[in-house]
Amino acid sequence: MNFPVEANPESHALYLELCGRASAIEDDLRRVRLGTGLCWIVGWVIGPFLTAILVDRLLPLPDLVRAAVTLACAATLLYGVARHLFLSAFQKLSTETCAAIIEGGIPELRTSLITGIQIYEDLESERPRFDRQMVEATLRHAAQLARRFDFRSVVETAELRHRAAVAGLVLLASLIYAATDFPGLLSQLRRFFTAFGRVQEEWVTGPRRSISVKVLPDGKTTLLRGSSVTLEATLVGFRSSSVTLQVRSEKGKEEDMDLPTESDGTARHTWPGLEESFEASFRAGEVASETVAIKVVERPEVVNIQLENIYPTYVRRPPLRLPRSSGEITTLKGSYVVLTIEANKNLRAGNLEILQGSPMPLTVGGRFARVVIPVERTTEYRIHLTDEDGFENENPQVRIIQMVIDQDPQVRFVNLGIEPEGEAIWNEGVASGKSLDVESRDDYGIRKLILHYDIEAVVKDVAIEPVRDKEKVRSFSLPLQSWTGSIARVSELGLRIGARLTFWAEVQDWYDLGEDGKPHSARTPVFRLVVVGQEESWEDLGYKPDENINFSLYEEMQRTSRGGRQKPPRESITREERPEMPSIQLDVSYGHEDVPVEYQRAWKAYTGSLME
Repeated sequence: MNFPVEANPESHALYLELCGRASAIEDDLRRVRLGTGLCWIVGWVIGPFLTAILVDRLLPLPDLVRAAVTLACAATLLYGVARHLFLSAFQKLSTETCAAIIEGGIPELRTSLITGIQIYEDLESERPRFDRQMVEATLRHAAQLARRFDFRSVVETAELRHRAAVAGLVLLASLIYAATDFPGLLSQLRRFFTAFGRVQEEWVTGPRRSISVKVLPDGKTTLLRGSSVTLEATLVGFRSSSVTLQVRSEKGKEEDMDLPTESDGTARHTWPGLEESFEASFRAGEVASETVAIKVVERPEVVNIQLENIYPTYVRRPPLRLPRSSGEITTLKGSYVVLTIEANKNLRAGNLEILQGSPMPLTVGGRFARVVIPVERTTEYRIHLTDEDGFENENPQVRIIQMVIDQDPQVRFVNLGIEPEGEAIWNEGVASGKSLDVESRDDYGIRKLILHYDIEAVVKDVAIEPVRDKEKVRSFSLPLQSWTGSIARVSELGLRIGARLTFWAEVQDWYDLGEDGKPHSARTPVFRLVVVGQEESWEDLGYKPDENINFSLYEEMQRTSRGGRQKPPRESITREERPEMPSIQLDVSYGHEDVPVEYQRAWKAYTGSLME
């Protein structure tokens, strides 16, 4: 019953206190009742049953007595569970009932606790039975008196302690018996539990004649092809000189065989080298045995392996699917190989034996098994299968998943005409139409080509803004195993006459599985070239080349640049009027023994072009 706290807050609080303390003993009472009930069951069920077992061991009892004891103990168990456990667990006590129990255990309370709880409703009633001030005073008095006592002390535990002592002795005796002669205890229990059936057979149905059948050597009825099996028939309750063995093969062929019985009433027949399943039963007169079905099966074997190779994400390739395979593959590190194994029969379990590693369980369903193998190293494995009958495949072969490492990419300049780490001189016309072509390749795809270059002046009088660590990048959205083409044109790099270009190319692949997450890369050697005017030599620029200059290429450039063009007016690099030809001086004479032959040829080609 709920009352608004705002009406009488102090009285309401006292009422809740009394109700809460009174109801708190309900759980204690329930636990005591349940404990007492369990101890009652142990004392009145296990105790008498254990006593009967001990008496039967010393003085064997008739089956009728064993059956009566078993039924009596079973009935007592059902009564104890219903009366002492079920009712105790679900019985609910009202607040007034709990208060009455408390007042019965604490006489000093008299009736103040129940009175305070029951008359509280007058404070909210339109027609109160008692004076309001008297009710509030009664509540205060009951609360003050109740605080002096521990209500849980009224819970009676004497019966529980008594029954617990008895139950403890019974359990201790049972444990001692089980520890000293556990097989004997099991045998005695079996005698009591089967006594009712023997009494029924002896007193109601009479002796029963039957033929029992045993499968030798181990009782298994599912055998591998080529195995041997023996069926043994035992006559129970009667004797006969022979029995008839009735066999029906898997193909429907029927056969009857007469077998002589031995003195103990047994007869047997052996089938060596089984090739097909069959059913068999024994008959002697009107008595027939149950039919025994012998199932002949093959070992589980792998008939096909579906292989799916899932490449690492950076490769950006669709998975490779092989509907039929040997289970072997060569694949990239970081891949996942998914094997779907098809067997010749339904499977119960399976595992992958990893040589030099831990086995991996197979996920089995019907005739199929599946496993995912992470490729972190070359893996040798065997497939072990277990069918529904518990047979395993024989001599599984070793299969290999060969791991390969992502190789570094390759890159080189093509049609460049400059020796690696060397230097060439190109005239302005040739350089403006020249492109820097590269050939690159990678086993799993090129991601990026980068041209690194520097530009600097080769003579002091030429005003050229130096360029350091400049890059031109060509990226690919999808992996390409090879690519050949122009990474940049020379004219795009901002070269001027009198400038030297130092450059090299770098290639990167898509690899991202390293500890630093960086791709594999490779680079070309460094190349250098100097740009001069159409009709100028390097001496005009005041630049002395080194021994690595490709002179023959320069001569070829000069001849190519002269063909089909008009001669431009002669201008210096500073755009000032140049003096006449005689002002161009070079301390070189034809055939001078101190001047290299390459210099003489280059000078001859240059001066010859001016005379045309």
